[in-house]
Amino acid sequence: MRVSSSTRANYAGAQQPSLSLRKERTDAGGILAVKTKDLTAMTDAQIGLIVATPIIVVFAVALYRMGVLQRYSAVSAVVFSVAIAAILFMQQ
Repeated sequence: MRVSSSTRANYAGAQQPSLSLRKERTDAGGILAVKTKDLTAMTDAQIGLIVATPIIVVFAVALYRMGVLQRYSAVSAVVFSVAIAAILFMQQ
């Protein structure tokens, strides 16, 4: 099956945030091109964090209800996993 170049470009653009050029004037009157990141696209790592964190929370609650984890262990697992995911999500 042949894939057109526009389809390949759409897949490539969906996986990584696109970069755009913004032109700014310098003091000398020249034009400086600055690369800016498109903040609407999510990286694969961010999608993974969004998927993995609720799974960790669900497992911690399920293990608490089964009596495997004590309350403070389940709460700390949930709090730390959400905190780590939030920090990593913001750094991507």
